[in-house]
Amino acid sequence: ARPDIVVCTLVGKTHMGHFGTVDAIASAKEEIYQNAKEDAIRIYNLDNPWTAAMEKRSVSEYPRARRILRYTSNPELEPQADVFFEVVGNDRQGLKIQGQILGLPGEATLPVIGRHHAMNAMAAATVALALDLDPEQIWNSLSECRSAWGRMQLLAAANGAAVLFDGYNASPDSYRALFEAVPNMVGDKKSGKTIGVFAEMKELGDAAPSEHEQIGKLAATAGFDSIWFYGPSSASFDRGLR
Repeated sequence: ARPDIVVCTLVGKTHMGHFGTVDAIASAKEEIYQNAKEDAIRIYNLDNPWTAAMEKRSVSEYPRARRILRYTSNPELEPQADVFFEVVGNDRQGLKIQGQILGLPGEATLPVIGRHHAMNAMAAATVALALDLDPEQIWNSLSECRSAWGRMQLLAAANGAAVLFDGYNASPDSYRALFEAVPNMVGDKKSGKTIGVFAEMKELGDAAPSEHEQIGKLAATAGFDSIWFYGPSSASFDRGLR
């Protein structure tokens, strides 16, 4: 398939076991831009160093592109971007963002958990621009966004406990996003416990021990009352935790 609209939202450490380095992952992900239609609309995330590097090459590499669109959460880069969102509220009630879409200011509350979803919302809004939706229409529609299965889903257990389920294909980046969200989820709790139950990150290859140790270190400062981990890298995680 040769796409008409292309966006690579992020280059991270997922699939390190297959590719070996983040640079190699970035090179593989850039293939979606290189193999799109010559006049495809290409969209870039200016906040990620690897996708930002792709954007710098875009004008010279794709002279026949119909449009090149950009999004960012960095105020310093806002003048270069077609979409700019910043997070102004983040708790279990949702993610409140404000910014501009093609110069039109606005704000919206998305029923999702975690600051990282602002990047997903920017990507969606920029794709909507590529499809010729009106900026006002996009602002009015952002509150309808939902997260995918297994990604920061807030569930209610039968005993009244709140369960934040983030079990789909975990990576170092998704773990960091989860740990960042936990304090906002818990808030100023007066009773009860916050329990973390974690499992193995796959596809990390030789980097698995060090990455699980780093995740253990982050878990230690995320505000949990007790932590459980299961998987082959439990010793590495425990070393970081301790």
